[in-house]
Amino acid sequence: MLRHMPRILPGVLLLIALSVWSIPQLAARPTEQPHELLIDAVVRPVEDRALGFVIDGLVSDVLVRQGERVTAGQTLARIDASEIDAQVALSRIRAESDLNIRASEAALGLARNELARRRQAVAEGAVTEFELERAQLEVSQADLRLQLARQQRNEAELELALAEARRTRYDLTAPIDAVVERILIKPGELVERSRPVLRIVSIDELEVEAAVPLDATLALNPGDTLEVRIRSERMLARTGTITQLAAVADAASGTRLVRIRLPNPDAFPAGSQAVVVVPITR
Repeated sequence: MLRHMPRILPGVLLLIALSVWSIPQLAARPTEQPHELLIDAVVRPVEDRALGFVIDGLVSDVLVRQGERVTAGQTLARIDASEIDAQVALSRIRAESDLNIRASEAALGLARNELARRRQAVAEGAVTEFELERAQLEVSQADLRLQLARQQRNEAELELALAEARRTRYDLTAPIDAVVERILIKPGELVERSRPVLRIVSIDELEVEAAVPLDATLALNPGDTLEVRIRSERMLARTGTITQLAAVADAASGTRLVRIRLPNPDAFPAGSQAVVVVPITR
């Protein structure tokens, strides 16, 4: 055994040397970096609005139910408008009436006929110039009364337009196509202006806001697409479009807000948790 040691020893020493040399080489090899970042986020509706009346009043009607889909311009609720409705009706009567104008036109016609007769009478010497001047004055007055009647008609039309504009404040209408998420009033309840009485949301599209590390956002631009994985019973993958990159990053966290819009053909509910997949550019 000892006779073979001189021949074995050089080989053992060589193996030890190779092992020692390879250790720093392995330590110096860079670790494999991920190709993407997974950022937690929450799915939100594109539109989420709390609606209220612009005047104080007594609720007379609630015309929708929770969960109902409504269209832009649809009336959702009403405040008692009996007083303003009477004002609108009165203004409409005045605006549509032409009695004063017709009466003034008839009076002007009579005054002109009388003026013509007196001119003939003056020519024949039957009346004095004073009576002619008086007839001319009556024509001028009748003409002014006709102009006044027409002006009053115009004013009545403007008053009607103002009354109808005020009447719209008594109706609460949907500003967008949406779904009624919550109703906070009942008929007979007194409400104050600007108090939220209904909440509507639009989920035809969904929106995700993700706080992404600043360096990872430098290669992103509005209009780029990112994968969004919505957590549910099964992970739903959607492709969204970047609509906004925050102009100011958060210095404390070193992140930048990225807003992404997603199509939602299946009417998936908002409020779910999601993961935004952000590729890493090397």
